[in-house]
Formats: sequence, structure tokens, C-alpha cells
Amino acid sequence: METTGVIRGNVTDSSGEALPGVLLSSFGEEFMLEMDTVSNESGEYRINNLMPDTYLLTAALEGFKTVEIKNVVVRQGKDTVKNITMHLQTVE
Repeated sequence: METTGVIRGNVTDSSGEALPGVLLSSFGEEFMLEMDTVSNESGEYRINNLMPDTYLLTAALEGFKTVEIKNVVVRQGKDTVKNITMHLQTVE
């Protein structure tokens, strides 16, 4: 029986183009565990073997604003899908 869950999805820019090389980090509130992955050439990512918990998911790529998604719930044996749109960082 599966005891862990998955966070997966796609990362795109504001025009809908896939963003490879995005660092995605998940941080669990209860177990205080952090797991990272990087989006592939199609902008897809998958963070496996996550304990059931509520996570903070962050996406970071140079030149883009960092995205934080709070309260990402991972359930045992389930995939949680979070698609992410990133916007260019503006210089002020």
C-alpha cells in the first residue's frame, strides 16, 4: 500500500510557454521536511515520496518572480496537481 503522495504539474511563463530548469521546493509543515526537484524541458515537474502533510510549494527561476503556493495538501497514495505560471521580474 502506498504511504506517500506526489505534487506534480507544469510550469509556464505568462504567455503559456513551458519553463524548464525551474527549482521547485516543497516544505512540509508537520514533518519539517524539504524536497526539491527541477522542471524538465517540457516544464513538467514531479516531487515524489512526500509524507501526507500540508506543504509550502515554491518555484524559483532567475529572471522570474518567485512563486509561493501555501496550503498544498498531500494525501497518501494521491497526486496533487499544481500548475504554476511565473512572471518576469521587473527592474525598478
